[in-house]
Amino acid sequence: MRMLKKNMMPVIHEWRGEAFDAPADAFLVFVLRGAFCPPHQGHWEVVEAIMDKYPEAILILNQCDQTRHGVAVDTAKHILQTFIKDSIFRDRLWYRFHETLSVIVKKWFASPRARPKPHSFVILRGYEPTRTFSDEHYQKRYKTIARYLRRKQIGLVMIQNQRGRFSSTRFMALLRKEVTDCNNDGDPDALSFLPAHLSEQTREWTLQTLLSEDHTHRPITGS
Repeated sequence: MRMLKKNMMPVIHEWRGEAFDAPADAFLVFVLRGAFCPPHQGHWEVVEAIMDKYPEAILILNQCDQTRHGVAVDTAKHILQTFIKDSIFRDRLWYRFHETLSVIVKKWFASPRARPKPHSFVILRGYEPTRTFSDEHYQKRYKTIARYLRRKQIGLVMIQNQRGRFSSTRFMALLRKEVTDCNNDGDPDALSFLPAHLSEQTREWTLQTLLSEDHTHRPITGS
């Protein structure tokens, strides 16, 4: 396991799923980037794991401008923002839409919410798990961020993405299958893809919203 020494210069480090050992006084900022189209329990498990393990950390959710699985971008944005608003972690979550990592990091440390300490680390999670962190691609892609953070004496840690139990593809496939089968009773398979912190009303609203905005499938209604 790679340890981060207290007096080390900020550089790009690598964390491949191991426990992250930061100095006790470190102020951690995670950046989780994705389409979240649609958002689901798998995404929220990542949020909860970070928030629970690092009680003082901030998590920035950076949503891409991508339409996937027949779900409109605005619909995915609305649903993800609802997940955040209803969460007990909302004060430690910061939503951004389709911004570059350099812009996000600079905006954060220029904001009143930022509390940089002597050993602050920006931790980027969920980027191209098949590549190595030392290749030329990463050196070019994160060069601007690394240079900016180095000037501020802030560390940068790369975290490899890992596949979870949930996927947006499976979520939408189950939801479409339920409607095709004329099952309007709230199949638990589809509901299990939604975070448990949502109210029953919000969970039902989410499913209905996804179906009504689905650009590849329209609900089949009985006569």
